[in-house]
Order: sequence, then C-alpha cells, then structure tokens
Amino acid sequence: MNIMKATSHAPWKAEFGRSGWCVLSAREEGIAYVRQDMIHDEANARLIAAAPELLAALEGALVAVRYLDDHEGAEELMKQVCEAIIKAKGGAKRLTSLSDIKEAVLSGKTVHWKTEAYRVVHDSVGQWLIVCPSTKGCWGLTWADGVTMNGKPEEFFVGGAR
Repeated sequence: MNIMKATSHAPWKAEFGRSGWCVLSAREEGIAYVRQDMIHDEANARLIAAAPELLAALEGALVAVRYLDDHEGAEELMKQVCEAIIKAKGGAKRLTSLSDIKEAVLSGKTVHWKTEAYRVVHDSVGQWLIVCPSTKGCWGLTWADGVTMNGKPEEFFVGGAR
C-alpha cells in the first residue's frame, strides 16, 4: 500500500495561521490543526505534515532491513519498523492460531506474515502458502504434517482486504 496514494493529497505542509498551526494537503485542504498554546505546537505540526513521507520511507526501509539478517539487532529493528507501519495504517488484527489465519484468508482478508511483504494465500489446488510477490518466492504455511507452522501464529496479522 502506498501511503502517498492512501492519504489526502500528499505531500502535506505545516503553516502557521490565526489560531495556530495547520497541516494542509497539496490541495490546501485542512488535514489537522494543532493548538497554538501547546508547548511543542510547531514541532507536532511539522511531524504530522511529514507523516506520508515518513511512512513511505519506513515501508522502503523494511525491504532493506529484511536483508540484514546477520546484522546484530536487525530482527528487533524489523519488528519496530513493522509496528510503526501498522500503527500508521490504523492498526492490524493479530491472529492467534492456524485456524484464525485460514479463516481470515477464506473470508477475503489479506493476511501477512511479519511484514506486508509476505502474504498468506490459498491457491487453486488447495495449498496454503506464504508468498513474497517482490521476490516471487513461496513456501508452505505449514510443514508437510499440515499442523506445524512456518512462523509463530502471533507473527501473522490481517491487513486490508484485497
């Protein structure tokens, strides 16, 4: 999901007006207002205005972080980036079991594993797979026993329906 397309006419900008700071869309539409009497009103307005670019940068960084497996702290950094992206997009429902994951996919929801780069699919021949469209890679959601999962249930989450 490209945040620049999902938000109100990005890029945004912060401008000071009569009643405080206002964050405006590229079409000069009001996105947010920050009261002038707040201690950090200008900094908050500028941070809000930078939100679309920050989210786009995080989504790009997530792709790069995936390849830092050998780097100390890479897994924790990847988790932080994922959590920030999920929070910026309004949160996501975490799944707790294999049956939750399958039920969500069958109901038309997009289920991701660890990051939005990986999706769970149920293919035309009945296989449950984890796919990575950007690398065209895929593997089974479970081992051959159909029960042991490739990944922990809490690493799966529901994104937007596709």
